[in-house]
Amino acid sequence: MYTQQRQGFRENLISRNIWWQWRHLKSHGWVSAFGTQRVLQQCYNHVRVPSADVTVSQAADSPCGTDCTSFIPEMHRGSGIEELCSKREELNRLIQQEEAEKTRLQHDIHVLTEKLSHVNESLARRLAARADFDRTIAETEAAYMKILESSQTLLSVLKKETGNLTKATEPRSSNDH
Repeated sequence: MYTQQRQGFRENLISRNIWWQWRHLKSHGWVSAFGTQRVLQQCYNHVRVPSADVTVSQAADSPCGTDCTSFIPEMHRGSGIEELCSKREELNRLIQQEEAEKTRLQHDIHVLTEKLSHVNESLARRLAARADFDRTIAETEAAYMKILESSQTLLSVLKKETGNLTKATEPRSSNDH
């Protein structure tokens, strides 16, 4: 029973790998160029069947069910798959670089956002303090002006009264008698 299940698993995996290879070839237009029957035969002949310790997810890691470099060796040499795989690797490297750059920029944005938040809070406190200083200065100047006006008034009253007292205390002239 176990051997039959294992055999069924391997046949199912072979069919699955052939289907992935067929799909991959068809998507690149190679099926029509090589003929359907020949491509199917090549797929079937070159499918790698995993041993019992390989899981299905490991066997189906690549888009064609096997690694790209061992995929249908006869067609591989002249079809440009190596070139496509190298371009894909180069593109993958560029994607990883851009993702790293994106992560770095997002981190920088986060750090700068935090700094901006702290600066805004500090600025708000300082603006409030400056407004308090402005209010205090305005109130002090207004009080000073009132004191100045009062002292001017008091000085003029004092001069007037001093003049009146001086006249009152002056000796009267003899003609006045």
